[in-house]
Amino acid sequence: MPSMSLLRPIPLATLILAGAIFAHRSGMAAAASALSLAQDAVPPTGVAPGAPGAPTGTPPASEGSAPSDPAASPSAAATAATPPAAAASAPLVPPTAEQFALYQERLARNLAQRARSMLQREYVFLGMLESGQSMLEVALGLAPDNPFLWRLALDYAVNLEDGSPQAQVLLGQALNRLGKLEPEDELIRLRRLLARIETKQTVEERVALYRQTLAPESIERIGRPVAARLAFDLALLLRRNGDQAGFEAELIHSLDLDPYFPEAAEFAAGYFRTKAPDAVAEAMALRQALLANPTREPAAIGLAELCLKSGAYRAAASILNVEASMLETNFPDIDFDAILTDLIIASWGSGDTLTAHAVAQKRQDALNRVFRQTLERQGTTLSVEERRKVAYPMSLQLATSYAALVHAERPESASGPVKGAQVSAETTLKAMEQQSASSEEMARAMLEGAFVQLWLDGDVAFARDQIKSAVAIAPLSDTAQARFDGWLAFRDGDAARAKQLLAPVAEQDVAARLGLALAEEKAGDVKAAARHLLEVARSNPAAAIGLWSRDRLRRLLGSDVNVIKSAEDVERAAQLPQDFLDLMSNTAGKILLRIQPRNANIAPWDPMIFDIEISNRSRWPLAITPDGPIADTATVTANVNVPGQRGTLPPFALLALNRRFSIPPGESLKVPIDVSLTDASFAMRDDALSGAFVSIHPIVNWRTTDRGLEPGPLGVEAESPLIHVRGEKISVDWIEQSKAMLRDASRAPDPERMAAVAGLLLRVSKEPTKYSPEERSALEGVPELLAEAALRLWPEARAWLIFAVPKGGLRELSVSAGDLAAAPGASGGTAPGASGGTAPGASGDAQAGGAQGEAPRVIRGLENVSAAPELAPLDAVLAGDDHPLVRMAWISVRVKRPEDQLLLKTLEHPDARTARFARDFQGWMNDVQEERRRKLNLSK
Repeated sequence: MPSMSLLRPIPLATLILAGAIFAHRSGMAAAASALSLAQDAVPPTGVAPGAPGAPTGTPPASEGSAPSDPAASPSAAATAATPPAAAASAPLVPPTAEQFALYQERLARNLAQRARSMLQREYVFLGMLESGQSMLEVALGLAPDNPFLWRLALDYAVNLEDGSPQAQVLLGQALNRLGKLEPEDELIRLRRLLARIETKQTVEERVALYRQTLAPESIERIGRPVAARLAFDLALLLRRNGDQAGFEAELIHSLDLDPYFPEAAEFAAGYFRTKAPDAVAEAMALRQALLANPTREPAAIGLAELCLKSGAYRAAASILNVEASMLETNFPDIDFDAILTDLIIASWGSGDTLTAHAVAQKRQDALNRVFRQTLERQGTTLSVEERRKVAYPMSLQLATSYAALVHAERPESASGPVKGAQVSAETTLKAMEQQSASSEEMARAMLEGAFVQLWLDGDVAFARDQIKSAVAIAPLSDTAQARFDGWLAFRDGDAARAKQLLAPVAEQDVAARLGLALAEEKAGDVKAAARHLLEVARSNPAAAIGLWSRDRLRRLLGSDVNVIKSAEDVERAAQLPQDFLDLMSNTAGKILLRIQPRNANIAPWDPMIFDIEISNRSRWPLAITPDGPIADTATVTANVNVPGQRGTLPPFALLALNRRFSIPPGESLKVPIDVSLTDASFAMRDDALSGAFVSIHPIVNWRTTDRGLEPGPLGVEAESPLIHVRGEKISVDWIEQSKAMLRDASRAPDPERMAAVAGLLLRVSKEPTKYSPEERSALEGVPELLAEAALRLWPEARAWLIFAVPKGGLRELSVSAGDLAAAPGASGGTAPGASGGTAPGASGDAQAGGAQGEAPRVIRGLENVSAAPELAPLDAVLAGDDHPLVRMAWISVRVKRPEDQLLLKTLEHPDARTARFARDFQGWMNDVQEERRRKLNLSK
């Protein structure tokens, strides 16, 4: 098919000839003479042979540029087999030191970004991890002082740990290098120390090294936060070894070093509360865990429950107020309602019934509002009167506690809340039925709803029906039967019958004891009623039935009653500091988030580094842990806007924040992120001419909702200033300047301008009418100039160019032997190298030669084709280069199938690491194909 491009088309035979030339040394002389090939020099000094990513290209001019014998290079085998550059005789003009360093760094980031993408696939196979590790090792050799790459290596080592014997080596290298590059990172310091301890083979040796590291002079060097975590790790080791006293001592030592170390504080609370002699000691242990991490719900709920059970209602209310504010939602939520239920109990118990009423009313208003909005979204039109009457039932537990509170205060005004509890019971049963709850669970809910109505002077007929329905499911126990028969007798006005039924079971059944108390009171036996009410109140201080009984007892006696004698001691032990309460009562503004780009004006291939600064503006230290109070990872979303294109929102990245273990009051933590290593860089690489504007949106303490990501407790989000990614203003002058650069053999070509020119060729090929005839005319001959200039590049630059120029695709290759015979330079009716040469990237093994007169044979297979025909000469140069760096780059970017011919050829590459990379790459591509066949139920 003829080319549709307005530029000069490239005959297919020329491409095949280029592949044949690059595949066979016999064609090197012709290629060198026609395209002015240059020769590689030895690798730069200072990099150990065989080190990851040891650069093998031309050294900077400042290091000397005299070519050397390839055999003298540490990678002589690879260099000797490297077409086209290494085998040519034309002198290579070396890059400047600045150019050499720039493209080493750019290539390193491209390889690292490609390695990172291996971990983001739906299925991660071992071959992917090993291919990524190879690319990452090369990247680290090219840019050994880039901390972003070493952090990626650290993540990779963790993923490889179970699957690769080299994981520990990579892990050690990453920890040691990051320890030097970023010595203030406390987590890296801790991990290095732990890695050193883990080299010891016996418990005794490890304990000795722990104790040596925890000596006072050592703690001064490593810092108290790091030492606290080492002491905690030592405590766990001693516990596993049976040294209980040593375990307790080191656990306490850990908290002495860092009282706000959440994991140790919570562990200590769980351990010491089981050994606590009384509720006061237990409250002190739980309090320390809560102070270490105010956002850790189990510690808060544990302390609140202890306070409720101990009658320390003021302390419980202060804790539950914090939890309710952090978990607040307008939607139905059983967990949130459980917190509100306990908050009503705590407020009621402390005498603050106004707050208890406000909690219930606020929750009911929120549920009603959401319910009305839902109805209106569904098309239901509500009148003003209907809107006023529409109500969504609270959870049964919350509705019951509120109804009990109102009934305890004003029995004559409780009919509404008690009716609400009945509606909640009915709603709960319907929901359980829809969710296919077990018959036993349904019966239990029926009896619970029935008891609430009997207890709070509610609907006795409803209670009878619920009991009857429950009995139909399963007969009641003798105790339950007596309980409900006694209560029904009491509500029917027969107090004597109620006493007769309830007295035998009152000792073991709280509800029966409460009914007996009311029956005794009605019969005039105040002393007996008071005794029973006190027992119910004392045994149920954390439940509505207990507080209702307490209030009934007070009215009965006409005086206050001290139900739990230790309540005030627990109140004092659980009391929270004011600074802590100030932080949690109003979290707004307590954490400040600022983002600043390091360079606001960059080229498309430069690093895009933002510094994210988190400031603690509270008067309380905030630890950084997986569970908070500051979560150890933040989400970072990039916004990329390329002129003329729809804005893109790449997938969010997770950024580790745990460079320090806590942020003290008034201090800040600064964490950088290089966006060029994430998916956000793809838009710029696909269109480097247009430029772009890039910003990031981090969220600290994030959570997922049905609406997406949002800040959670103590969470904060912010938008960064823009980074301007420079584009190119295309004109005839710009094209002519580019051509002059490409022709100039007196200096190394500019790879960045070459990538831009390649991008322009693709644009003109796809949308020729957007460019003037003069501009299109100026592009004549540029494809060949690009290819010639690529031959004068040093290997790192050629490898980088593979990432930077537009990518091609795959198509079916079908070429006859006649096409090969017609190729320029062919002799004897076949193209040079016809015995095995194919087009770069072709996947067929068929030979094109044959005796004269034979029917033309056809080569079929998959071929990597250029993004535009004009880029084919450049692709031919890049695909034909056998240098390990260039070949790795080509395979990682361009190879799409395990049967790719260039991939198969690389399996026999003379450089062992390059051959291993090809095997790993082919292996995971085979695994991917097999997985797709399995999912589609296809045979091979």
